[in-house]
Amino acid sequence: QERVLGLESLQLHLEEDLDESRSWHHQECELFERSEELYFEAKEHAAQEVEVLNQLEERLQVTQEEYQESDRADRENLSRALEAEEKLRVSQKQQRLAEEKSLTILHRFAKEAA
Repeated sequence: QERVLGLESLQLHLEEDLDESRSWHHQECELFERSEELYFEAKEHAAQEVEVLNQLEERLQVTQEEYQESDRADRENLSRALEAEEKLRVSQKQQRLAEEKSLTILHRFAKEAA
């Protein structure tokens, strides 16, 4: 009878261990499922971040192109402005020379007339 009690006690311990093992297995399964969910969520977020980064990179490229075009246009405008300024200086110098020549001629006429 002691042997039967010992076997029953052993069976009870084994059943408790089996229940505990099942409980641990169930918790491991839940944790695994949750970790899979988190993995796929993280993967989705990473894909979204890559998409946003690609859009930002495209916008940056467009902005750089626009800046370069604006810079080129500014340089062209500056070059034209400098050319116009130089032409104005030459024109003003020619006008002064013409005025001086006219004054010289007027003085000569005035001397001859006197």
